[in-house]
Amino acid sequence: MTNFLLSPASRPSFRTLLSIGVATAFLASPVSAQPWAETFGGPGADLAYDIAAAADGGAFAGGLTNTDLLVDGYVVKTDADGQLLWQRSLSLSPKAETFYSILPTDDGGAVIAGSVDDAASPDYRPWLLALDAHGEILWSSEESFTADVHVDSAIVRAARLTDGRYVLAGGANTMVNPEDPWVLLATADGTFESFDRFETLGTPGFGVATYINNLAATPDGGFVATGTVSGGLGTAFLWKFDAHAQPEWSRLYQDAFFREGFSLRAITDGYVITGCDLPNCNNATIIRTDAGGAVQWTTVLDDPDGRRSFGRDVVARANGELVLLQTLDGGAGSRVIDTELITLSAAGERLTTDPLVVGQVSTAGYRLAQGDDRLWVGGYAGDSTAANDFDLLVAVAQDQAFGSLIFSSDFESGDLAGWSSHSD
Repeated sequence: MTNFLLSPASRPSFRTLLSIGVATAFLASPVSAQPWAETFGGPGADLAYDIAAAADGGAFAGGLTNTDLLVDGYVVKTDADGQLLWQRSLSLSPKAETFYSILPTDDGGAVIAGSVDDAASPDYRPWLLALDAHGEILWSSEESFTADVHVDSAIVRAARLTDGRYVLAGGANTMVNPEDPWVLLATADGTFESFDRFETLGTPGFGVATYINNLAATPDGGFVATGTVSGGLGTAFLWKFDAHAQPEWSRLYQDAFFREGFSLRAITDGYVITGCDLPNCNNATIIRTDAGGAVQWTTVLDDPDGRRSFGRDVVARANGELVLLQTLDGGAGSRVIDTELITLSAAGERLTTDPLVVGQVSTAGYRLAQGDDRLWVGGYAGDSTAANDFDLLVAVAQDQAFGSLIFSSDFESGDLAGWSSHSD
């Protein structure tokens, strides 16, 4: 095993973007603290695919770090005020590792899930590991199912079931090399329990595959998955599994003109799924379903400036309102990305829209997390259009019981000393 751990002392060369100036009210409610945004990383590309509120009031964010063509899984931990507590870059192979899911634990640590690019083949392997409150590894699946289970899925998502076990899932990696979707169960300490492959949800044929983008645990001990079924223009789905990781039912949403499900949240008496619409994935789409997956309403958000929009994530407030994280860009391959947070009514009507601006060129929010009195945003921010010139983003919006959200659109940046790593 080779774990490259970057301690706060050994890797201090992150560029910090601190919010200054006057915050703008998202809703007219009292706010008790100044919001902030920070970016972390080295001289290459760093980004967060997931963010989670920690038990101590801070947050974990994780994804990847890319320096000198080496891609490793990357995790940062901040306190509630945005101060970096620690950061870790972890690797199991000479190729790429990426973290996609962060599941906080009651003791202040987190369980991290992602994929390992297999150095000996074109395959990937799922990886699950637990970190304590200080970022030290408690256990890892590297000598268990990570060594034995080979899949085509570069994206590996995870969820914690109600009994403490973990489910990992993935699917196809490319349209020309489709793989059947798969689900893996592990015990609360990361021990392998079961692995199953399933037929694609679409009619089998060339290029038809099931891509799993996200998971959510359900109160009955099972879980649901969302993503897209390729073939034609693609169709979003909701797929329900029981506590033994066996399929119970599935729904395809071509009638709702829903092309790709990207984020999935279980809410009272149903689910909310975000993504993009048919035919060309140009507009952010949100659907609300009942507990059986039947559509209750669909909202499509087209941008008045003609940019392509995408529904990245959504959380529910206690009053039934939803907060949507939306990215906007000029089209496929665009390196200029904007991010907005949109409040929707319980019926899916747009109420308010607020931009989140951190990078001079791009601010890309990927994932939301709810804390006790705030909303966390994870993603990346960049000051140029260079392909690898961006840093992992952690932003916070103070929100008293999700009654108000505020952000700062001004920032200053500074560079600290160079970075180094050590191998344990």
